Amino acid sequence: MEITLLYTSLLTMLAIFLAIKVGINRTETKTMLGEGESSVLLQSIRAHGNLIEYAPFALILLALLEMQNTSDWILHLCGSLFFLARILHAYGVSISRESTPYRLVGALGTWLIMLVMSVLGIYIYVSSVSYTHLRAHETGRNLVCRVGGEKKRGGGGGGGGGGGG
Repeated sequence: MEITLLYTSLLTMLAIFLAIKVGINRTETKTMLGEGESSVLLQSIRAHGNLIEYAPFALILLALLEMQNTSDWILHLCGSLFFLARILHAYGVSISRESTPYRLVGALGTWLIMLVMSVLGIYIYVSSVSYTHLRAHETGRNLVCRVGGEKKRGGGGGGGGGGGG
């Protein structure tokens, strides 16, 4: 879990940096709750909030992929691109209320990386379940497969006993 630890640490540092920026903007605008009339404060709140909304899902996916022994280079690629996308998005939100190329690339990059990790997770699940499911139901006399929740038996013999699953 060292790879997930690295990207969790980096994203936590980014979250703290963005939270400090919110605090500074609150102090400057004397707005302790909400965003008041300050566009700058609203932008810093959203840059921080948006990271907090997406990072947990990405880190959970990264951790689960790492637990499934996904190649280190794939994990580092996903983790570093996600981190970069979040930096770009935060920067884009903080410099303008309007859409910026940084914000757009950051948002699209975030969604794309999370989609790739999700699809990879589903692929790993389907691959392992299909193989494990068939192997787990093999017995000496029968091969047991579940189809739609019902047992279908094939192979050697019918009635009584015989190691069903």
